[in-house]
Amino acid sequence: MNREKIGLDARLCQLGQKKLARRLAAFERLLQLLRRGLAVGWVWNLPLFRRSGGWVLLACGSALVYALSLLLSACERLLKNRWMEALRGRRAASVTEQLVAFSRRDVLLAVRIAVFYHAHWLGRSLLLCAFPALLTAAGVRLAAGGVSKPVFYGGAVGLAVLWGAALFFLLAAWEPLQTAASLLIDPDSFAQRKSSLAHLDKNCFRLAKFSFSWLTLSGGARFQARALFASIRQ
Repeated sequence: MNREKIGLDARLCQLGQKKLARRLAAFERLLQLLRRGLAVGWVWNLPLFRRSGGWVLLACGSALVYALSLLLSACERLLKNRWMEALRGRRAASVTEQLVAFSRRDVLLAVRIAVFYHAHWLGRSLLLCAFPALLTAAGVRLAAGGVSKPVFYGGAVGLAVLWGAALFFLLAAWEPLQTAASLLIDPDSFAQRKSSLAHLDKNCFRLAKFSFSWLTLSGGARFQARALFASIRQ
């Protein structure tokens, strides 16, 4: 497997498509900023909340906007997956045509893909970070009770190393999940999602290593590089 060849093929897939890829990425970032703005706004103003009609209506409206934003993000990712797959196959790809052909079944599929991705990401995050989090909580309680400086600094270093290892393995677990989700374009590929993820998990460290070396590529080319890596490994 040649990392340079994969990177070159990924660039070739995206020739002449950088502007559209940037627009899709900008749209997704805009939706993310909207959700974060809503969340931060409510956390900031939560002490002011009252069970009055105006506040309840505002909360319902915010929840509806947040849910619609999640739905739009899921649909945008499915649309992007299909567009990128068409580019890899050297087929004429028009985002507009794919958008017009987007049906209610596609919306449901987009939601299922989003649930699959976020559920697995949450599960992996909890699995890898639960132990360091418990040790950190126990360490904070012990430190609050008073410990010597050598014990404090030794514990802090140990926790830092433990969190570093957890984050490293979390990155290695995230790469195959992100790649597997990018390959889901239709019901058939969704039915094979578990086997695709299992194949990629076996190569998670190699994929993470390659992904780090692809940081110099544009966002669309990195997307294609991961997908090309997956197609080779499968």
